[in-house]
Amino acid sequence: MRIRNYTNSDLDVCRLLWTEMVQRHQDIYDDPSIGGDDPGLEFDQHLDTVGSNNVWVIEIENAVVGLTALILKDQEAEIEPVIVSYKHRGKGIGRRLVEYAIGEAKRLNMFLVSVKPVARNKEAISFSMIVDLKP
Repeated sequence: MRIRNYTNSDLDVCRLLWTEMVQRHQDIYDDPSIGGDDPGLEFDQHLDTVGSNNVWVIEIENAVVGLTALILKDQEAEIEPVIVSYKHRGKGIGRRLVEYAIGEAKRLNMFLVSVKPVARNKEAISFSMIVDLKP
């Protein structure tokens, strides 16, 4: 496993991962309207919001299987999203992404970092955390 910065060549696979996340949300909430007609394009909006320098992907055997990003506001960071491809879940990949993002928040001198999965995502709820990074 290798975590690296997002590059423009990751756009298509990240859109697919985002679509997979949206599909999961549609299933959790039993609402096929979540994400609109082309949910992958929401990744583009998120990328514009957070900036590509705050997005990281994780690879297994040179294939991108997950992604995460930091939303920065003042001295606080939110880890959003944490996406791991369906067939790679349950292997600690999400945890590695979260740990990496926390490290990046520290590097950026953030005081607080949080992870808040959607309310009905039982598998991810255990990931909910707020970390105080103040020295």
